[in-house]
Amino acid sequence: MNVQNPNPNPTTPNKKFPTWAKVLIGLFVVFVFMLVLMGVAFNMCAHYLTHGGAEKVLEKGFEKIIETQAKKEGKDLGDVNIDFDKEGFSISDKKTGEVFSIQAGKKIPDSFPKEIPIFSPSTIVSTVVMGPSQIVVFETSGSFGEVFSFYQNSLPQKGWTKMFDMNPDEQTSSAAYQKEQEMLHVSVSSENNKVMLTLNHSKMN
Repeated sequence: MNVQNPNPNPTTPNKKFPTWAKVLIGLFVVFVFMLVLMGVAFNMCAHYLTHGGAEKVLEKGFEKIIETQAKKEGKDLGDVNIDFDKEGFSISDKKTGEVFSIQAGKKIPDSFPKEIPIFSPSTIVSTVVMGPSQIVVFETSGSFGEVFSFYQNSLPQKGWTKMFDMNPDEQTSSAAYQKEQEMLHVSVSSENNKVMLTLNHSKMN
């Protein structure tokens, strides 16, 4: 494994996830289990489903679960809003405006910085938004070397400073960059003739 650290004293972001996000993670297994149960109920209520009623029941149910669990921990989240669609879901805190979402095959999040270059050609596989952090996963037809070199060369030109990089093998690379109060982690991997690119952007507190 090759690890390089051009900056001996990199600034590590001190990120704090909102309480509702922590609750969400803690309830994720319950979430999946309930989805299975709801799936059985959906099959018994086909007419109700066609009008979108079941999705609303599920959304409201999880809103109450998160709010109730937070209150048990002594936290008042205010109102939490959950929206499901056919390609993912999103959870937003009405009080703070923070959003957690997971989407498949969607566009790049609006909060993702426009100045971060996107390798082309590439296709979005999934996106995750959690408050000030955004993760976008791409599949690209470019070679591992092309994608790796693209970010090695283009990010410094955009004002990003490399903090460290790791190359555990010839088909995997990961690097961290910083620009003022922003961090960007770039991961490139190649497996089964597919090159995957992950861009993880976040803002430091």
